[in-house]
This record gives sequence, C-alpha cells and structure tokens, in this order.
Amino acid sequence: MPHPSDTGSVHGHSPSVSPAVQRVADTLRAGRTPACSPAELTAALRYLSDKARADAQHRARQEEGAQRFKAALRSSVQPPLLSGPRPVPAPRGTLPTPATPVSAPTVQAAVTSTLLALQAAKPHAHQAHIERALALAEARITARIRPRARHRARLTYRALVEATYTLIHARRHNAQAITSYCWFTVLDALPLATGLSTATCERATRDLRESGLLATWSDWTTTEFLNRETGEVFEKRARTGVWVCVLLTPRDGLNARIHPAELPRDDQGQLITHRDLTADRKAGHTAWQFRQEVRESLTHTVGNHSSQDLLHWSLPKTRQKSLVTRDSLTSHPTTDLAEFMMTAGPRELVEVLSALRTEFPQRRRDAVQAAGTALARVFNDQQSVRHYYRVLWRALQADLQGLRGLDTLQTEMHRVLIDMRELHIKHPGAMLTSRLKESDWWNAVYRAA
Repeated sequence: MPHPSDTGSVHGHSPSVSPAVQRVADTLRAGRTPACSPAELTAALRYLSDKARADAQHRARQEEGAQRFKAALRSSVQPPLLSGPRPVPAPRGTLPTPATPVSAPTVQAAVTSTLLALQAAKPHAHQAHIERALALAEARITARIRPRARHRARLTYRALVEATYTLIHARRHNAQAITSYCWFTVLDALPLATGLSTATCERATRDLRESGLLATWSDWTTTEFLNRETGEVFEKRARTGVWVCVLLTPRDGLNARIHPAELPRDDQGQLITHRDLTADRKAGHTAWQFRQEVRESLTHTVGNHSSQDLLHWSLPKTRQKSLVTRDSLTSHPTTDLAEFMMTAGPRELVEVLSALRTEFPQRRRDAVQAAGTALARVFNDQQSVRHYYRVLWRALQADLQGLRGLDTLQTEMHRVLIDMRELHIKHPGAMLTSRLKESDWWNAVYRAA
C-alpha cells in the first residue's frame, strides 16, 4: 500500500493527501497538538516538508524569471517567448521582403476606403464654413432685405449654403479658396429643404438675388407632354432647372454672378442641357414627385428638412440617394408596369389594369399605351388601338370622380375572355363594346368624358 505522501508531486504543485492527514497538517500549522495516530502524524509532517520544498522552488523560479526579464530590457534583446528555432536576422541596412507583395492598386484602394470611412464618420466636417458664410451674410441680409422677409431669406440662404458646401465636400474641392460656387438644381425642391411654401421660397430667392447673395440661370429644353383629353402626345418647351451661384464670402463690392461662358457647352458652342427631363419624368425623378413622397411618407416628421434634397441633380448617379422611400404610398414598383403588360397573358393583363390607379403619373402614359396595345391584340382588334387608349383613360378619369370605371371595365373584359374560351367569336372587340353599352358603362363613363 503506498504512503499517503506518495500520491502527489512536489514539482510545481502541492502534494495531494487524504482529508485526515490534511486536518492534522492544518492543526500543526496552527501550533496546536493534534489528536491522531502515529501514522497520520508522520504523514502530516512529510506533507508539510514537501510543501515547503515546493514553495521554495516556485519562489526561486519567479525570482529567476524576473532577473532574466530585467536583463532583457537592459540589453534590448527580446526574451524567447515561443519554443523553436530563432529566425535569422536580416543584414543591417536591408528591408525585409514581405511574403506576399502588395500591388499599388490594392494600396490605393485601401487608402481610398479609409478616407471615405473617415469622411463618413464626420458628416459635418464643413459646418464651420457654413457658420462663417451665414455670419458674413447677416449684415447684408439686415441692410438690404426688409425685416418681415429676413427670416425666410435666412432659411433659404442657409439651405443653399449647406447644399453648396456638401457638394464641394463631395467633389473634393478646396472650400478655403472658394468665394462663390455654381451648380445645377431644381428650385422647386426648396420647400423640402426649408419647410416653407413654394410661394414663400420664390419670394426669398428673389430677395437673395436682389441682395447679391444668389444668382440664377434657367436651363430649358423641349420635352413631350400628354393631352389628357385626347391622349395625344405633343412637344413643349419646359425648364429643366436652374444654375445657381451662391456667394459664400459676402463682402462689399462682391456679388454672386453667373458667367454664361463658364456653363457647359458642346463643340458648336451651344449650352448642354444638364438634365434629361423626359427620362426624369418617366422615372419619377422630379421635385413634384419628391414632395408627394415626403408628404405621403409614413416616417416623415414635421420639421425634418435636409439640404440634400437640392443635390439630386448635381451629384453623380452612383452617389445619389433616392428620395423614394419604401414606406411611401407612391414608391417605385419592383417591376415596370408597362413591360409587364406587354408580356402578360390575357387574364393577367385584365387583372393588372387596376394597378393603373397607383402608377406614377409620369409613367402612367406608357403603362396605358402598353395596356391598350396589349388589349387590342387580345381582343383581335389591332386596327382600333387608339380606341382602347381612350377607353382606359376615361375609365381612370371616372375613378377619380368616384365612379367604378375600371372595376366595371375589368368585369366585362373577364366575361368576354370566358366567352372567347368557350365559343368561337370572330369579333371579340365588338362584343366588349356591346357589353359595355348594355351595362350603361358607355353612357356613364365613355360618353360623359
């Protein structure tokens, strides 16, 4: 049978003993006489001796480690932290070669991403320039604008200055050396940035122009419009937006001014239209649509205005943040309605006609034309495409007046589609017109319009 003291090791750990021997050892350390057998007393004495030896060895190792550490600090030599062969030091004056060489584009991309992250972390890095411009303009606003109009002028000028410095910051221009800045926008979006009405913003911009803090240059183009009564498409000259010059460091003798020679021109010297108005109207990228979406947004709070609304026509396409929110009642659909109607089957085509009510006004014309062309094909009436255009437009107009124009039209179309599957009908378009006349839809909707 092994001795109780042989059950443990003294190399770095205390020897393990039985509970009876442990109690005897504790009694001896306390200076009292234990009541035990001679064997337990001998085992307790040996345990105490082994433990004292282990503690002494542990303290010696600690002192040796501390001395080695102090010696390493004095000689600037790193102590070996890991076991294994030591690396061969490189000759003095040579640079170590990395295992995987890093290319220049990778380094440039890393630097660019770091700069963008730093700029994103400081969205108000140009706030000091904004406050300086407002302070310099206060004297001119007080001297040249009547007291009742100063508040709206300050709000409008602040929105324009914030948008200007945001654009300067985005384009990486030096804000310190700029006294005035010219950029393109649509002033109809000013109510979104200031919280004022459209008429009040127009009066404020007029006051700012007269005081020399703002200069504007209108940009015009020819675009297509729709006659809602006849469905005809006609061209008309319209204003796409304005070039604005905002004075950022107002002082005596210095006014905002736009030089026509500095505006972008083509090879023939003609002004280049900065904005594709036709494409923006089809995509709903207009100031009127933005204002509708902000008004209908479920998360929009009163007083929450941003000068970013003025920059949607100046920032690059990749940096634009659309105002179309997911909680807006007029959000962009995931699928273009006109494209879907051109490829849908007869039943799906008739069912999706109700989506014309909520389609963007700028894209509704294309959707109605696509639906009319597809309906003429479904009802074998290709020679009367314009007739189906008028039917759909007048059904939509009746819905706006509170009549069930589209619902009744869809019901009758479904009936004709069922008859076409069950019977051989030579002229389904004529049958649809006859059904609409029988249901009084023709007189209440088509004739009334």
